[in-house]
Amino acid sequence: MQSNGNGTEVWEKGIQVDLPDGEYEIEVQLTGGSGRASVTSPAILQVQDEKAVIEIEWSSPNYDYMTMDGETYLPVNTEGNSVFELPVTAFDKEVPVTADTTAMSVPHEIEYTILLDSASIANAGKKPMEVIAVVYVAAVIAVSITAWQIHRKRKGKKE
Repeated sequence: MQSNGNGTEVWEKGIQVDLPDGEYEIEVQLTGGSGRASVTSPAILQVQDEKAVIEIEWSSPNYDYMTMDGETYLPVNTEGNSVFELPVTAFDKEVPVTADTTAMSVPHEIEYTILLDSASIANAGKKPMEVIAVVYVAAVIAVSITAWQIHRKRKGKKE
């Protein structure tokens, strides 16, 4: 489990979600700030024991912490664009966050809102047609093996 830097578990802070444990993708909308920064969308949504954590990846490596609901969250990576794991506190509602950037001459806290679109949730990396194709291939293999075994049994009985 990821800690937010104060020892508080990220997983404990979110709302209860009705999704099986696993990794999903979800569309994220970011508003606020100067409009120059963005976050990767779709983002990774991890579900464990009916709790969810969203992985927010900024378009810049210069974010050194984020705050949400009075809690401070530190980046979970040391290279590349800044990535934070935040508890999911709402879907389909703007959630206020503050992100501190060091890109300017002095660090600045900038206020944003993040909106998670629940209608966009999909299994991460799995497109529906890919899943169907895998199931189809597995079924063809199973039928082929069964037909081969039946053929061998019948052939053995005739001899």
